Amino acid sequence: RHRYVAGNFRRMNRKARPALSAVDRVTGAVEAWSPAVNGAVYVLGVDPRGRAVYAGGDFTRAGELERIGLAAFDTQTAATTRWNPDCDGEVAAIVATRSGSPIYVGGTFASIGGKPRRGLAAVDARTGAATPWDPKVAGAVHTLALSQRRNTISFGGEFTAVGGRERSNVAAVDTRTAAPTGWDPRTIGAV
Repeated sequence: RHRYVAGNFRRMNRKARPALSAVDRVTGAVEAWSPAVNGAVYVLGVDPRGRAVYAGGDFTRAGELERIGLAAFDTQTAATTRWNPDCDGEVAAIVATRSGSPIYVGGTFASIGGKPRRGLAAVDARTGAATPWDPKVAGAVHTLALSQRRNTISFGGEFTAVGGRERSNVAAVDTRTAAPTGWDPRTIGAV
């Protein structure tokens, strides 16, 4: 029924909407749904069941709760949910897929839930815990694309290696094993 809007704004159509809001899909009118975050929101993902909106960015609080770079909000009430991946940095990319599947996140973080996960991680959609999947990215991830048919996730950013193999700023890994694929376009500069 509505669309979610995120960014680094404080107001939308003269209404206080710090970085995150919902607007009517047809008219564009600002809706009542308005979670509060204390910084910029770079990316959104919606739970496939429509119960939560995942927000990634450069913030440390969501509502009254500490949430660094990654939070989830109830689609009906806008309340910050109990889901807490305990990220330690910015999140720039989110891919939320089928119900029950992990949520893939990319950014400048070094850990999720106290587990080392630099730049790219898979997070349990129910608990917020980091899954065992770890592609071992040597740098930051800015963008993600999932191919469920091929069981791969492609990503770009500013990194030099993935899974111990040299990769220059763009790579793809297996969604089951986290091993890098043979795809290696080798870019110069950030993706």
